[in-house]
Amino acid sequence: MRPAEKLCTHVYEDGRTCQAYRLHGRDVCLTHSRTAEERSEAARRAGSAKGRARLPFDYETVSWFVGLLVSLINGSRSGRDIVEYIAPVCAASPGQRAELEELLSDVAKFERAAPTKADHLDSLRRYLRHGIEHGYVNIEEQHLDVQALAR
Repeated sequence: MRPAEKLCTHVYEDGRTCQAYRLHGRDVCLTHSRTAEERSEAARRAGSAKGRARLPFDYETVSWFVGLLVSLINGSRSGRDIVEYIAPVCAASPGQRAELEELLSDVAKFERAAPTKADHLDSLRRYLRHGIEHGYVNIEEQHLDVQALAR
């Protein structure tokens, strides 16, 4: 959960508050720091593809960025490492760099419990049943232990 003191203070007409992070030293996020005209111009520049907004990045850039975020979450890179990669491209000032460091320092490493033998058997059972249902596993040709697992 995001800490409330770091979130944008903009309130929508229906009473909900914006859930984006504030800009460094501001009470609002990037979107709500712009005027309505600036937001319209940004939306126009982004264009649309079959009704979906287009990002101003190519697939390789987005893939690279997602890879960095995944490495942060899985613990193979620290928030400071990620800042070193993206700050030269994304941060226009020392204040923005500090904001990036602050945002990325809040990301906790994803902790996954080690799967048990029962978890493995359940996964195998689901995979086997899927194969039977879709016709690429013939249960009659399988060993008796595999047939029992499918039941």
